[in-house]
Amino acid sequence: MKFRLKAIGLTVAVAVVLTACGGGGGGSTTTSATPSTLGGTAAVGFPIIGAVVHVTCASGSALISQPTSATGAWQVTLSGQTFPCAAEATGGTINNVVNTTAYHSIALNSGILNVTSLTDLVVANMVQSATLSSWFTALISSALAQIDAAKITTAMNLVQTQLSLVQLGTTIDPMTSSFTPAAGSVLDDTLTALRIALANASLTHASLLTDVSAGASFKAPSGFATSIVNAYLGTTSGATTAAGGSTNTGTNSTTGLASNGTPSFVRANCSLIKPDANTYIGCAGNAVANFTSLSMVDATDGQTCTASYSNGTLTVTKGSLTIAALLNREMFDGLTTWGSGTSETLATLVPFTMNSGTATVVVSSTTIKWNAAGVIKNIAGTASTANLTAGSSVDQKLSCTQP
Repeated sequence: MKFRLKAIGLTVAVAVVLTACGGGGGGSTTTSATPSTLGGTAAVGFPIIGAVVHVTCASGSALISQPTSATGAWQVTLSGQTFPCAAEATGGTINNVVNTTAYHSIALNSGILNVTSLTDLVVANMVQSATLSSWFTALISSALAQIDAAKITTAMNLVQTQLSLVQLGTTIDPMTSSFTPAAGSVLDDTLTALRIALANASLTHASLLTDVSAGASFKAPSGFATSIVNAYLGTTSGATTAAGGSTNTGTNSTTGLASNGTPSFVRANCSLIKPDANTYIGCAGNAVANFTSLSMVDATDGQTCTASYSNGTLTVTKGSLTIAALLNREMFDGLTTWGSGTSETLATLVPFTMNSGTATVVVSSTTIKWNAAGVIKNIAGTASTANLTAGSSVDQKLSCTQP
C-alpha cells in the first residue's frame, strides 16, 4: 500500500523533489494472504503419535508433515497444490506399540483432514484396493482428478451402513470433522469400538480392508456390525447417548427387588440404539440390582443353584461348580420397547478367568433372562476347566431357572 502524503505545510520545492523521486514509492509495503493448510488428527481409537503424513495432490509438489503430536495432530502448508489430495500416515506408535500399518484419507479442500482406521476403510472401498500403500505410491494426477465428493459420499455411506455406525449421523464426517482422540468424543469412541470389535472377532484391519475393497458389494463379516454396536455402547459416548435412539432415564440404584421379591433390572443409565432391524440397549453396571442368595433350579439336572450379584460380579454355584462373571457391560438385544417380548437377555461381554492350583476355569459365556415384568427367570453359563499339568479340559454348563 502506497503512503499518501498531505501537502499541508510543505513547500512547492519539496513537493517537486518528492515527485521527482517517485512520490515516496520506495516506502511501499505489501501484505500476503495467510497460507492454506491441510491437517487434522491421526488416530485409531488411540492417537498415532510420531507418525509422518505424506500428502500427494492432483498437481503440485508432494508434502510431508512433521511427526504427529501426542494427540495425533498433523498439518502441512499448501503451496500451489490442486485438489483432490490423498494422505498417508505411516510409522509412529499406537498406545506405546510401534505402528506398522499405513492409514489413508482423501481431501477435496483445504482445512481439516483426519487420517484414521475408518477413513482408511472408506478409501479402500472407494478405490477398491486392499493394498492402499501400493495404491498411494503409484498415484498419478489423472487418478486423483477422478475422485469427487459423490464417490467419497457413496463409499462413506456404505461403510457406515454396513458397520452400523449410526452414532455418526449426518453431522459427523470421519474425514473432515474436528475431534480430539479422547473418551467422550463420538468419533474417537467410534474408532475405539471398531478397534475393540476387531480384537473380539479375531479380525485384523488388513482382513477388513480386503472385505471393504469389494466396492459396492461390500458386506460386513457376519456379526461384526453387532460387535461394533456392542463395543460402542461400552464407550463414554455410547453409555450416555446413542444417535437414532433414545436414552432411558431412571433411578440410579444398585439395590432393589421386583414385586414378587426377586432381583430386578433397574432401568438406569441405559441407552437404546437401532442400527438395523434389531434394537440394542446398553446399560451401565449399576443397572442390575445387587442381590444375594437367590435360589434357583438347574433345568437340565434338577440340582439347586445359588446366585448372587454384587456391583458388577455375578456368582452362580451348583454343587462343586462355581461360575463367576464380570458384568461390566450389559447388552440387551432384539427389543423395540422396554418390557416387550417374553424375555430380555443380558449377555456378559467380558469372560472371567479363575486360576486355582493347576486348573484354569474360563467362563466363556453367561446370560441372564428377565421376563417382561423385570424379574430374573434364568441364569445360564458355561465353564471350561483346564488341567494345566495334564493338558486336558472339561466343559461344564448350568442353566438355573426360577418359576
